[in-house]
Amino acid sequence: MLETEPNIIAFSGTHGTGKTFALKKCVRDFEMAGCTSIGVVSETARRCPLPINGDSTEASQLWIFSAHIAAEIRTAAINEVVIADRSCFDAIAYSIVLGYGALAVAMEAMALRHLSAYKQIVVHTIENNDWFVDDGTRWTNKQARVEVEKALLGLYAKHNVEIIKK
Repeated sequence: MLETEPNIIAFSGTHGTGKTFALKKCVRDFEMAGCTSIGVVSETARRCPLPINGDSTEASQLWIFSAHIAAEIRTAAINEVVIADRSCFDAIAYSIVLGYGALAVAMEAMALRHLSAYKQIVVHTIENNDWFVDDGTRWTNKQARVEVEKALLGLYAKHNVEIIKK
């Protein structure tokens, strides 16, 4: 458990649901309210040096997961408020869909240790936020998006994680 007050607001959900747009709006809202100590954790998958999406490997998923948590911890240590594009649970959902069950179980244990860092997790669903466009990076498999969302919501429910569904 972290020894500080939770200060991370995470936008969670499968790709193409408007998380990044919501993150930018949230940052602007905090700035308009006078908050000057805002850190942003952008999506780590795009920086992964290994294959991602349908070509992802266990090593890719572990890299994404660990890089995300490290970025949240680092950013939370120096900012009053942190706005994150995804939560650490997102990589677990992708790992489940990709068939990396043992890895997902191991990541779950770490995610539960990190859970206290989140002040709020806002989940963007496909039903309410289908903003998907093929940008050359995102996984274009529509069924995979549905399965990732289902796995993600299942993880939050399994661990009684309070979320705001949008």
